[in-house]
Amino acid sequence: MPNERRSVHHRLVPCFRASRRRAACGHVVDPDDLAAILDAWQTATDRLQRTHESLRTQVRVWTDELEAKNKELRRNRLYDCADGSHVASTKSAMASSRSSSIQAAWP
Repeated sequence: MPNERRSVHHRLVPCFRASRRRAACGHVVDPDDLAAILDAWQTATDRLQRTHESLRTQVRVWTDELEAKNKELRRNRLYDCADGSHVASTKSAMASSRSSSIQAAWP
């Protein structure tokens, strides 16, 4: 893409410069210059549209992957809660943490 952008830029800039010089002298824009400018504009617009569509597709893929992972996490969390061992170990760890904090605060 960078080479394509560079080629469009190199085709476009000389046309603009030549057209400005002629316009400053009272000449009208050469139809060939205008055609080159419009062609370069269309090429850039088409490339931008393809890039945008590609990005939208990638966002859809990532959104679907994220939804699947979130469902998996919810299932695992429900399984852990139903099992009870995860909840019990978490409560035990929190209680242990609180008691050690209280002991550290009092000499």
